Amino acid sequence: MGALASAGLAGAFNPNDNDWTMKWGLGRTKMALAWNLTRGNRHVVVAVVDSGINPKIRDFRGALVRGKDFISGGYTKVDNDGHGTLVASIIAARGNNGSGIPGYCWGCKVMPVRVSDGTVVNTAVGAAGIRWAANHGARIISLSWSETSSDPNIASAVAYAAHKGILVLAGAGNTAGSGYTYPAADPGAYPVAGTNKADQISPWSTRGNWVHLAAPGCQLALSKNGEGIEPCGASVSAPAVAGIAGLMLSVNPSLTPAQIISILERTSKPVAGIAGGRVNGYAAVRAAAASAALRAGEKAVRLSRFLGGRWNLGLAVQGKRVAVTLRSPKAPSCSLSLASPDGIWLTSRRGRSSESLSARIAGGKYKLAVSCKLRRLRAASLTLRALSH
Repeated sequence: MGALASAGLAGAFNPNDNDWTMKWGLGRTKMALAWNLTRGNRHVVVAVVDSGINPKIRDFRGALVRGKDFISGGYTKVDNDGHGTLVASIIAARGNNGSGIPGYCWGCKVMPVRVSDGTVVNTAVGAAGIRWAANHGARIISLSWSETSSDPNIASAVAYAAHKGILVLAGAGNTAGSGYTYPAADPGAYPVAGTNKADQISPWSTRGNWVHLAAPGCQLALSKNGEGIEPCGASVSAPAVAGIAGLMLSVNPSLTPAQIISILERTSKPVAGIAGGRVNGYAAVRAAAASAALRAGEKAVRLSRFLGGRWNLGLAVQGKRVAVTLRSPKAPSCSLSLASPDGIWLTSRRGRSSESLSARIAGGKYKLAVSCKLRRLRAASLTLRALSH
């Protein structure tokens, strides 16, 4: 059984964060629409291999998992420079909490891996940080530093992470040229260029046919003291894509790095100067949900959603028995229907916090509709199962 999203929630969700004023980078990638689909899942961990993170900032409360400090040893929870903090805030600053900013994937977790004190990244230390993140639960690794020559230690660490099925995203650099930069050009890493408000490559950004993704080159972020800022550079483009990738994994945890990149590429807006385009967060998250697939006997596909109004999924069913469960405190205010060319099944079981549907059906294409009578959005999760009996 595969889940194909055919319609999302109408309208946009504007969080109540103090420094959120629909900054153009988040607006251009249509994040207010993407947040109607999901705001991230706590099981998706994004490693920021950088200068550390200031955990005292309110927007990082509940956002961090244990990381590693390769500069001072242990885990000192410090960022003397602020670069790692701004990168992490773009990815996962807690949104809709009445202060600060919303990160792209504010329900995701960040793993701080400190490999720099704000100057250059020692290649041996940087490589150790990448490997550590790959071995300790990161699904995505964000790298916001670059050099003009490849280092074998870093290249080997990137290849190691990629071999473990981890998505490695790296800023393409600020060289204003088309020559390779590293680790962005190392095998296993995916480079991200920066664009301006006109969806053109920013004058400072590295470009070229070896770059397939771009994101707005100025992003809403937090300083090391928690102040709202809007820095520009490849350092902020890569974490923006990392946040979108986190949302994609939140609605479809089975995605591989290659599948994530493929979806990002085909849903992006073409940009002259690179071999791809500027990412569209809303389109990418919808496509990620649409690519969820499940065969009879496999584990369930879980989609994180926000209830409100009506939305639909298209199901490509391979036969056998299907079961659908909607869980939310407001689930009883909703109804489920499974429609095929020759019939409709309506939910027959209603619990205090769930709504469920089960039917034995032949293989084919069906439509699953979720309709709710709610005044405002409510968190929910939809589970699809293909049963072997």
